[in-house]
Amino acid sequence: MKKFEIIVDTTSDISNEIIEEFDIKLMNAHFKDDSGIDHLSFSDWKNNTIYESSSEFYKKLKANPSLFSTASNSIQEIYEYLLKTVEDGKDILLFAISSAMSGTYNFFQKAKEMVLS
Repeated sequence: MKKFEIIVDTTSDISNEIIEEFDIKLMNAHFKDDSGIDHLSFSDWKNNTIYESSSEFYKKLKANPSLFSTASNSIQEIYEYLLKTVEDGKDILLFAISSAMSGTYNFFQKAKEMVLS
């Protein structure tokens, strides 16, 4: 059994082949589309259940860009994910988007502090 878990957020440009080969865990962020519904992001168009194709998504995005938004996971979501990993006896190697570009890294830091306390 692995003694650590590799976790990436969905801002990572990583192929599904690499995710599967190295058993990398993907922390899906959130996005809202023109329906106003909050969805979990996905790393591969083949695995999405929302749009028939990437063309459909980008057509809708182009038509109504102000209706689309993204959001990182909440600290609570991240905490629960990290806590389960630690409780399973594994260390964590995390790759996240730069703190200069998103709050995701800082949320991971706060969740880590919660797990360690």
